[in-house]
Amino acid sequence: EVVQLPWFRPDEWMENFRLLKPVLLDRTAESIHRHVQDRLREIYRASAFGLWLAAVALCRSLIEFSIHQNADRLGLETRRRTKQNTLLDLPLKVLIAEVAKALPHLTESLDTVKSAGDRVMHAKEGNVLSFPALRREALNCVKATKRVVEDLYLASSQTHAGYDRQHR
Repeated sequence: EVVQLPWFRPDEWMENFRLLKPVLLDRTAESIHRHVQDRLREIYRASAFGLWLAAVALCRSLIEFSIHQNADRLGLETRRRTKQNTLLDLPLKVLIAEVAKALPHLTESLDTVKSAGDRVMHAKEGNVLSFPALRREALNCVKATKRVVEDLYLASSQTHAGYDRQHR
């Protein structure tokens, strides 16, 4: 029965899977927060099975979490006190601007993920991911997320002075 269902497309799944590249870090997987590992696995599964909206939403979630997790080591502020003296998380737009100051080479990748993620998470008429282009945009988002995660975790283990992405 499953084989007869319209969404059963193993050839497409294999093609999608072939387009995905592993995240490469300079440390063991065990040293990366479980939340990051779980989200990466889900992003890759969603992408392999053509669940493009889910993959994009997870990418957006993962970059936000990764920024928060690496903020102290990168010297970034991710929360501000309100007038009522409570801590408030900064919006992703502000977090991206902070990361761009510390790691300017990530700006384009961060913007790619935020833009696609916003169109999935905060869809408005005229500003949504369209299904004909959805696969391409989602795969671009996954690639950008891979780049951001690799660089945030790599950069967090090095000093920023002399950090050069080309020497990785």
